Amino acid sequence: AEVDRYGLPLTMVLCKNCGTLRTNPYLDSASLDAFYRETYLALYGWAPVMEDYFARQFSYGERVLALYDRELPAHASVLEVGCGAGGALSIFQGRGYRVAGCDLGPDLINYGTTRGVDNLWNGTLHEVPKNLANQRYDLIYLHHVFEHMASPSDTLQALSQRLTPQGRLLVVVPDITRVDQYP
Repeated sequence: AEVDRYGLPLTMVLCKNCGTLRTNPYLDSASLDAFYRETYLALYGWAPVMEDYFARQFSYGERVLALYDRELPAHASVLEVGCGAGGALSIFQGRGYRVAGCDLGPDLINYGTTRGVDNLWNGTLHEVPKNLANQRYDLIYLHHVFEHMASPSDTLQALSQRLTPQGRLLVVVPDITRVDQYP
């Protein structure tokens, strides 16, 4: 496609190997940063009612927890990159895990903080607060975030440096299988 669903002139390509959709070429880092900080949430409208958005995230967090709960050590540490309001992290925190998350949506981060989710920050993985700078995680996950990274290989390298020796990385990306379910 050469135009996205909102009429923006973005060339989209499909990976024939894995089915991932992405822009081609990738936007540069400055353009990505500006888009996600200033435009993304307003354009895509994922969180018109914060309570509903948080609940959807919580439900997703339950599915992630079901995948990893038996593998994680007691009091494991969990990081979500692109955490939105932290709804998914709240399920982990409620089970006694230490959590942290970053997102470029300040309103989302503020909402999650008011809901009691610990260690949320507005920014990228590279803008981690000083109190979390040396933290390593038993689970790091990205839900529909990885495909937006300017340099996927650099992102994987940065994430690997934040994992504990037995840590797990979960990367969920959109694919072509449900494209007909979106406007």
